[in-house]
Amino acid sequence: MKMKIMIPLMGLTVAVLVGCNTNRGATPSSHTSHSSTSSSGMNNKASLERQCKQYLNARISREDQPLKTLRLDTATVKGKSLIGEGGVLFRKGGGSDISYACKFDGQGRIYDGYYKFH
Repeated sequence: MKMKIMIPLMGLTVAVLVGCNTNRGATPSSHTSHSSTSSSGMNNKASLERQCKQYLNARISREDQPLKTLRLDTATVKGKSLIGEGGVLFRKGGGSDISYACKFDGQGRIYDGYYKFH
């Protein structure tokens, strides 16, 4: 008697697993479209500039002195980098022109950057 009860339960378990595999088959296509949507982040120059500006502001404030303002006058996307010229004004006074470059991963997320005062 127990054998007859266990067989339908095993059949149900197999059906559930097959259902999960069927849903998994749909996941890569939705993942693919998510991936291609994310990679278009490199095409959104405004987003790249915003991330770069935030990164540079934090880095310059930490490594040199706190900033009052940071401006990115020019910005050019080259491969997975945003490069350009800009300027800074420090909270304690003074300022400088800068050259900068920010590096992004394939999804358009910043992972490194540098600047140089002129």
